[in-house]
Amino acid sequence: MSGSVNNSSIGAVVQVTDKIGNSIEFGSGILIAPNLVLTAAHVVWTEGVGVASDVEVQTTVQAAGAPEAEYSAAQISGYNAVDDANGVETDSQLSSDFALLYLTTPIENAGTFALGTGYTGGTVNVTGFPLSDSPNQETASETVSDDPSNPLLTGNYVLGEGASGGPVWYTTSSGTPEAVGLNVSFDGSTSDAVQLTPSDLQEISQWESTIPTPSPPTPSPLFKMTDNSASNTVTTITADSYNGPLAFLAHGDAFSYNGSDNVQVSALNATNPLIATGSGNDLLTSSATGTSVLDGGTGANIETDGGNGNTTFVQNGYVTGQTWDFVQNFHGGDEDIIFGYIKGISTMTSQQNGGLASDLGATFTVKPGNGNAEEVTFVGASLSSIQGCSAVIDGVPSFILWDK
Repeated sequence: MSGSVNNSSIGAVVQVTDKIGNSIEFGSGILIAPNLVLTAAHVVWTEGVGVASDVEVQTTVQAAGAPEAEYSAAQISGYNAVDDANGVETDSQLSSDFALLYLTTPIENAGTFALGTGYTGGTVNVTGFPLSDSPNQETASETVSDDPSNPLLTGNYVLGEGASGGPVWYTTSSGTPEAVGLNVSFDGSTSDAVQLTPSDLQEISQWESTIPTPSPPTPSPLFKMTDNSASNTVTTITADSYNGPLAFLAHGDAFSYNGSDNVQVSALNATNPLIATGSGNDLLTSSATGTSVLDGGTGANIETDGGNGNTTFVQNGYVTGQTWDFVQNFHGGDEDIIFGYIKGISTMTSQQNGGLASDLGATFTVKPGNGNAEEVTFVGASLSSIQGCSAVIDGVPSFILWDK
C-alpha cells in the first residue's frame, strides 16, 4: 500500500534532463559520488531512436531552508540498451533498466547514496521529480515486495512520469541513506523498481572504470628566466626553489639561479616573490603588486620594481666578488639592504650622479672591510631623495636605504 507523499528536499536525488532524437526527456537519479549519478536506462536511451545528448543534472530546486540548486553537464558512462519500444518493457528488461552518468562538474555538497543489494521487501521511501508536480521533488512511503521471477521490487506507489531513475531507499541504523532499487515503471496498478544485485554493482563499477582520469591542470608559470649566455633560452618556473640566506625576509613564491650566466628573471604569476641569482650580469623584475625581494648576486645587475608594489633590493657584502646594482623605479615603500656594513669598520661614500651610460642617479658605494665592494645606483634619483641608517637585520650588521 502507498503511504503519504511529501516534498522534503533530499539533495542527493537529482533531476535529469536530456534530448533523445527530437524529444526532451525528464527523469530522476541519485548521486552515488560527487561526480556519478545512477539513473534509469530509459531516461537516456530509447529503442529505435538511440542514446541521449545534451544531458544535464540538477539538484533540488532551491526552497525555503534548502541549499541552492546546483547544475552540471553529464556524460553517459554506461547504460543497458533496454528494449522499451512504444514505452513498454518486459520484466526482464526492467530488471536491467539502469545507467551511469559522469558529471563534468562534481556536485560536492548534496550528499550521496550508498547502494544495497538483495533487498527482499519492506517499508521504503520512493523519491523523484514527477512532472505532475514540477519542479518539486516528492517522496512516498511505500511497502514493496520481492518479485520471485525477476530482480524487481514491486509496489503501488504513483509518483508518475519524470520520477524514473529515482531511488527506492531506506535509512540504515547508522543513519546512512541506502538505495536498494531504482524506480523504472508504473503500469496503472503496480510499480516496479530495479532490485539492485551484486552483478549490477559489478557492472556499474566496470562502467566507472572506463571514465577517463582528467589530466591535472598545467601549473601557471610563477617566473620566467631568459639565459642570455645560452642563446636566450627561455625557461618558465612553476615551483618554488629557494632555501638560501634571504629566506627570513617576508616573501611568498621564490626562485633562485646559482649559475654564472647572464640571466633575466621576471615574476609572472608569483605572489610576493623572492628572486635571487648568481654571479652573472643579471636583469631582475619584481611583481607589479604586493611585496618582492630581488638579489642579483655579484656582477653588474639591473633590478626593477615592476609596478606599485613594495620591493626590497639586496646587496650582500659577505659574498666574494664585486656587486653593482642599478635599481630602477625605486619609490616610497621600497628599500635597499646592504648586508655586511659594520659601523666604525665599513666605509660608505655617495655620488650625486653616478652610474653608467644612461643609468645614472644617486650612487652609494660600501666597502665592508673584507676586500669586497657593494655599489648601488638608484637610477633617476637624487641624493637628497634617499635616506638611510645602519641596522642589524636577522643578526647581520647592515645599512638600509629608502626613498623619502
